[in-house]
Amino acid sequence: MHRIIVTFYFLISSVDTEHICPKFISCNSEINEKSCGPNEFFRERVKIEGCCPGCVTLKGEGESCQETAECQPGLSCESKKQCQNDPNQACEYYKLTNEIWNKKKYWNPVCLLDGSFAPKQCKGERIGGKCFCTDKFGNRIFGEEEWSKAMDMHCLCSRLVNELNKISRTQVEFHCDSKGNFEPLQCDHRTCWCASPKTGFPYSTVVPMEMMKFLPCYNKNQAGVRYQRKCDSERHIQEKIKLMLENHGTKDVTLVMPKCNFDGSYHRVQHLKEKTKCVFINNAPLTEAVAQEGTNCNCAYDRHMAQQDQNAFMFDCQPNGNYAVQQIWNGKIYCVDSDGFIYSDDPQFCTKYANSNH
Repeated sequence: MHRIIVTFYFLISSVDTEHICPKFISCNSEINEKSCGPNEFFRERVKIEGCCPGCVTLKGEGESCQETAECQPGLSCESKKQCQNDPNQACEYYKLTNEIWNKKKYWNPVCLLDGSFAPKQCKGERIGGKCFCTDKFGNRIFGEEEWSKAMDMHCLCSRLVNELNKISRTQVEFHCDSKGNFEPLQCDHRTCWCASPKTGFPYSTVVPMEMMKFLPCYNKNQAGVRYQRKCDSERHIQEKIKLMLENHGTKDVTLVMPKCNFDGSYHRVQHLKEKTKCVFINNAPLTEAVAQEGTNCNCAYDRHMAQQDQNAFMFDCQPNGNYAVQQIWNGKIYCVDSDGFIYSDDPQFCTKYANSNH
């Protein structure tokens, strides 16, 4: 009997016993976030016995505190009894401290109730902008789409696979589509089932992998004869070789394994011992191999996609495939982030935030 372990992540809101307010209390319905001053924060239940919304002054980074509720969003009251950066509230902390965001607000990140980044983040405008999947710290992970086509983009599959990879689970077999959603056909530990693209919930019986073609969600054109894609298969073989060598006493086995996307294709950044190179999803090279850290290949990849679609590409790429921080259009300098979105027309910020992910 196969033992099937399928892990799903849910956003669960913990609801305390509701605070009951007397009927005679009347709140000012016109108070909202726009009512608050520069150093004030809007809260739903802070005025008149905790029954009405209002603006409060919260403590900043380094100020003394007794509990986290006294600190500004993105901060928590640590053992030193000071408001300090809370990594689990990375999204709120970004809004609190990022100079570019506070001045320009070129990108308005979506934060969850716990202060972390929401799975889907969008930049630019709805027409011409782009949406990406991110982890809870705001780091970009697999999954992207034009903003105008991203209504059904949820990124929960990408979040799941990313977390499984972090806990060092080898050969994660779940497949996400290009938007970071679950593919309809899912397999793990040589068993397969049909799953909801949005939630990943199984909605069919579970069958051996050899019988996956009998599942209602099986699509030969999408899944092929084998569930694993080319990069999946190559990495799986390398992992088996490494395990075999280790079982026979070979220590410190180092193999150059391909980095795969969560849909089984090749990741755009491939590491070759001491160098990296940019590749397309079929492993076709997009740049020469370079010895440089911090390579994300976003510019080289976007340039290739534009060429495929016969669209103009107006950006300069660095030799490693990243976007050049300074872009010049019509004789004027603009600063762009790692995704190619303009965040300032002041050249001093180009250097200051050259290594920023956001």
